[in-house]
Amino acid sequence: MKRIKTLFGMLLVVFAMYLAAGDALAAGNGNAYGMLTSIEDDGTVVIDEKGYIVDRAASIVGYEKGRVSIRDISLPARVYFEYEYTKQGPVIKLLQETPQ
Repeated sequence: MKRIKTLFGMLLVVFAMYLAAGDALAAGNGNAYGMLTSIEDDGTVVIDEKGYIVDRAASIVGYEKGRVSIRDISLPARVYFEYEYTKQGPVIKLLQETPQ
């Protein structure tokens, strides 16, 4: 009976480690250049036909103006962006307009 309890305890620990590793592996960062073609009302943007969530604390930088609102960028616009993968999808942390 003691062996069964020990085995069950070990399986429980392994399962917990598996769940924790899954979250760690899913997380990651990236950066890219692309063409910003759409800014949606729900806080998402479309860059190269892919949707991204814009973090509320994201830095938005215009080409000549410095920090700007996302709505101040004229579309379409070439952008550099840094993002982080989350459970909700890729979330932009920095979006910077670049010269065409």
